[in-house]
Amino acid sequence: MTSTALSIIPSEFSIIPSSVADLKKGDIAIVPKWRWVDVLNQEVVRSGNGSFSYGDRCGIETGGTVSVIGEIDATDVLVRYMTPGNMEVFGTSAPSDIIFQISKVEFSQMTTEYEAKMKEEQEHRNRIAKILEAEKQ
Repeated sequence: MTSTALSIIPSEFSIIPSSVADLKKGDIAIVPKWRWVDVLNQEVVRSGNGSFSYGDRCGIETGGTVSVIGEIDATDVLVRYMTPGNMEVFGTSAPSDIIFQISKVEFSQMTTEYEAKMKEEQEHRNRIAKILEAEKQ
């Protein structure tokens, strides 16, 4: 019998299986780092000062979310991106509703990677705060 580890993300999102075999439509993951994606939208998606359509490239932001739309094949899924906090974006940043392809393995690791990055950043912030507090004394 195999067990599937689960990662819990904020309550407004579903639980993300860490096993690629368990991915299904509606699963959501948090983007761990900025990266380029190839736009697969069939219709134009507008940003604050531009637009993107099939074949364009744009960047997804740390803290945004992606949700599975469907399985492309045994290794990849089609996902829809939402900006962090549903913010308006400009330039080459991806607006909400951009659709792109991602490997099941990468999708299944995104939230865990994001959580580790946030923990590391908080620990760094705490170390800096401690140093600055000591400097005042």
